Amino acid sequence: GTQQDYNNNLSASLAMPEICDGVSFNAVSSWLSNNEWYDDAGESSIHHLTTGVLQGEASLHKYEKVKQTAGVSLKFDYLDSTNSGTHLLVSGTVKETTKLKIGKVFSCSVPVSFLFSGNNCAVVPKIGLCADFSSVKFLLDGYRLAAFPTMNQLYWKSAGAAGNGNLGKEEGWGAELSCSVPACLMPFTASLYTDYY
Repeated sequence: GTQQDYNNNLSASLAMPEICDGVSFNAVSSWLSNNEWYDDAGESSIHHLTTGVLQGEASLHKYEKVKQTAGVSLKFDYLDSTNSGTHLLVSGTVKETTKLKIGKVFSCSVPVSFLFSGNNCAVVPKIGLCADFSSVKFLLDGYRLAAFPTMNQLYWKSAGAAGNGNLGKEEGWGAELSCSVPACLMPFTASLYTDYY
């Protein structure tokens, strides 16, 4: 058979490094169009997937010991397919991160996110601890995991695959330990991480 693809991407960004004293704002919007035509002796199909993304983030960096960021993202996926029909999937994230500096060596970060996709949602907390001794830096992170089914996993239908509209979210826990040595002949980072679903 013959398959033809025609894809378009358009994005725009806005950066405001100093709205007022110690506050910055960034925004990004994107539009993606993915089109596929497939034709052979037994099948002729057309698939259009249109995606719109809006993202915004504000940051407070006025204080030396405390820094905060808050962000929102929204994503709209619209599928129009001769095989799979028409479907709309709305997803997004609301996230807040607080970073605290404790003395000259230690710091910690506490991000919390609320994620949603279709009928699925999850709260994803994380905590990170850092010890920076200039010549060596240690990071320890612990976090919640959440994965949602994609548009293809839910609805895509073809000769070799079939989506499942009843798929739900997957949840788990993860952790990461890393060590960085930036000031040596060959700077390196070693990491050990584990994810459990």
